This record gives sequence, C-alpha cells and structure tokens, in this order.
Amino acid sequence: MATNVPAGYASGAFILTGPVGTPDFVTTCAVDASGGAGAWVDMADLMFECFREAFEDRIQDTYALESVLLTVGNDGPVGSVSSSYASVDGNNGGAGEVIAMSPILQKGSNVLGRKGRGRMFLPGMLSSTVVDANGDIASGVLGGLRSSATDFFDYLNDPAERPGTMIVPASMDEVGLPPVLLHSDNSTPTPCTSFGVAEKVGWVRKRLR
Repeated sequence: MATNVPAGYASGAFILTGPVGTPDFVTTCAVDASGGAGAWVDMADLMFECFREAFEDRIQDTYALESVLLTVGNDGPVGSVSSSYASVDGNNGGAGEVIAMSPILQKGSNVLGRKGRGRMFLPGMLSSTVVDANGDIASGVLGGLRSSATDFFDYLNDPAERPGTMIVPASMDEVGLPPVLLHSDNSTPTPCTSFGVAEKVGWVRKRLR
C-alpha cells in the first residue's frame, strides 16, 4: 500500500545512477515541509545538498547522486518537482559490492510499534571488502556510516548544523526540514528523533525504499 503525503509534508526520492544493475537506484526520506512550503524546487535542492554533504564520501565513485524528486502534499503542485543541482559523483574509490547489498539506515522515533520505525537503503555505499560472511559491516566502516547518517539527520533538521561547504538556497537558509515517517493511512506522520545504521546489510528484493 502506498504511503500518504499529507499537506505540510514532503517525500524526497534520492536518485542515484551507475553502470551496474538496472538504474535508477532510488531511496526515500520524508520531511515536515511546513517551514518552506511553496519553495518546492529550493526544498528539493536543500534535500539534495543534505544527502550529498553527508554521504558523498561514502558513495562509490562508480555511482552518482543524480537528483531529488520531491512529492508534496495537496498544498503543493500536482505530481513531483525535481532538484536543479548538477549530479555529483561519489568519492569512495575501489571495487564495490553488488548494488542489491546496501547498508540500512534506521529511522528512530519516540513512538512504539510499527508506526515508530522506518528505514531506507543506502545504495552504492559498500566496498567489496567491508562485509563479512555473516552480513556484518566492518566496525570502522559502520562507525563512518553511522556518523554520516547522524549528519544527514542534523543537516535536514537544524540549519545551524549545516557546514559552509553546503550550497543552501537562500529561501532555505533558516528553514529546518525535520524528518518524519509517513504512513499508508491518513494518520499524522511520526517525527523522527534519530538516524542510525544497522550492523547487518540488507538485500534489496524489489525496490529501494
């Protein structure tokens, strides 16, 4: 069942491309968009920059962050809007794992049960030597991924956390986009309180979500 995007919220689809598998590779994160409603392209650009700044050094250099496709609630345009920034290649050199094997970013909240948990795959971020036979990510790499996940959360949530290396649209300079969990019913999205990364990798069977 598809998730519902209520008014005041938006869902960003982070699109990566590469020479293997069947691109595009898409993973999603939703946000409370009330602080920047109306400046939809700028919002997509900000989400692109938050992801790029946090994960550029984790993405294999055979992949590129192509764009962010933003779907908004009924207070925004029909359909989706795309970010305007140029694509950015990853900085992580060396051979990579198959694209279907990905770290799992875990979205934490203060709500118990299924509505309080979420995840997103992080495609193209594993070198070929960092996962053991049990599916566990090497501790040093896992620590780096967790640090990047925390940065991603902070950059979205708090304008004061964004480093000067980010290209932030003027309209978004003081706008926070707190991450949320969307639901398939009409209930209010659940605010996220943290991002982490699971010790074990995930295998993508149908889609990156």
